[in-house]
Amino acid sequence: MSCEVKCSNVEGLLQFSVTRVAQALQEHADLVERLREQLNLYMALREGDREEALGQLSEYLVSLRNVRDSIEKAVDEYSMIASCCLARSQDFEALLGYYIMAGSRRERETLEQASRFVDVRGDFERLERLVRALQDALITVSSSAGNFRD
Repeated sequence: MSCEVKCSNVEGLLQFSVTRVAQALQEHADLVERLREQLNLYMALREGDREEALGQLSEYLVSLRNVRDSIEKAVDEYSMIASCCLARSQDFEALLGYYIMAGSRRERETLEQASRFVDVRGDFERLERLVRALQDALITVSSSAGNFRD
């Protein structure tokens, strides 16, 4: 991995990473909740009234895919900072642990519910790939990086 960061402000870089991933994870949680609500609305509507709700479901799924990409980018940046500067953030790693344990589970449950109405096969695959990437990043950082800075 080539080091493209200046480690002189490592605390600031780590704090920026924590803020960025926290925002992405909050957006993720909000989207999963809105998707759940939209699914409930969709199921409550009569057959002829479902088209608009189905369109909204699709929009939420696209947004969820984009948030997953944001989470992955934030983790890649954190991994680079941790590896190059030999510094880690407990807050960042705790947020990732939470997502792996709870956030991804909630998303998977919601996708299972949505799969009755829209095609989400690719979403299951991307979700599993993201969880594996986050687990790998945590393992790599914990085995090769330095001390916690927060």
